[in-house]
Amino acid sequence: VDASGQGNDATQATSAKRPVFKDTSGVKSLLLSGTEWMTTTWSAGSTCSIFVVYKNSGTSNGRWVSGTNNWLIGPYSLYYAYYSNTGFAASPTASNSNTTIRVHNVVQTSGGGQHWLNGTSQGTTASAGAPGTIEAPGTYLSGSEIGSGNIYEVIGYDSALGTGDRQAVEDYLGTKYGVTITH
Repeated sequence: VDASGQGNDATQATSAKRPVFKDTSGVKSLLLSGTEWMTTTWSAGSTCSIFVVYKNSGTSNGRWVSGTNNWLIGPYSLYYAYYSNTGFAASPTASNSNTTIRVHNVVQTSGGGQHWLNGTSQGTTASAGAPGTIEAPGTYLSGSEIGSGNIYEVIGYDSALGTGDRQAVEDYLGTKYGVTITH
């Protein structure tokens, strides 16, 4: 549910492709087996900031947030990845821990983008295309590369947040979900 009041709720018309809602000791998430995804009404432009909190249980490609223009945040080829539909941002961190909640985020403009994992930079790209309509959890061509595990929260902005604002959102999400954020 979109808490901003903008009506960008994530929905899935096909009941077999809807994630399962979980409430574990007051921590709410959507449980995914790798076949479920949802689409929002938000079409993100090339300048945007997107944050996702997830716990991966798969070991291969998994789009935790994607855009209909082949854009993604999430594990890809066993690394935490950001693909801006013009190229991958290099990531030094292998996605080998499947038991930890992660805060993964991107800030981009048409001139490029950068992504962070738990507050630590994971790489940049020199150009960035518009994500398009946001899907969370995401998918590639409506059916493959879907995340498997739990998705806790997605926050999106139609602007490139500055360092202080980005870190404030990371800190908020880290505190809320018990994730250590390192700036």
